[in-house]
Amino acid sequence: MTTAVIYHSVTGNTRKVAEAIAKSLSCAAQPVKEYPLDSEADVMFIGGAVYGGRLDAVMDSFLKALSPQKVKRAVLFSTSVKESKAIGLMRDILVRQGIAVDNETFVCKGKFLFFNLKHPNKTDLEQAEAFAQNVMRKR
Repeated sequence: MTTAVIYHSVTGNTRKVAEAIAKSLSCAAQPVKEYPLDSEADVMFIGGAVYGGRLDAVMDSFLKALSPQKVKRAVLFSTSVKESKAIGLMRDILVRQGIAVDNETFVCKGKFLFFNLKHPNKTDLEQAEAFAQNVMRKR
């Protein structure tokens, strides 16, 4: 089973979570800009966040370029200052693309300006690792 961990991170928060997930799955986390769209993944963990009320254009374009022939199932994760809208936005795009999306998701706090200064922290990253392991155990 091929597994990929793909992310887009402006502030570094989502990158940290992606790296924790990838570590627990013994693979590498890749930024969306570096992921070859012709690659195949049975399970693709995809992480992003909302900036200015919407997904970053880089993530939006990446998701719209994915195909169900290359990505069998997506598992979503995000970081957020308050509540995460990213999961719903990413899910909507992927479903429109015909890609199956897991119901299980992972969200943790992310620092921005003076908010959540110590996040994602060690506990958040350990929870991200456990989340990924739990998702893969169910396969």
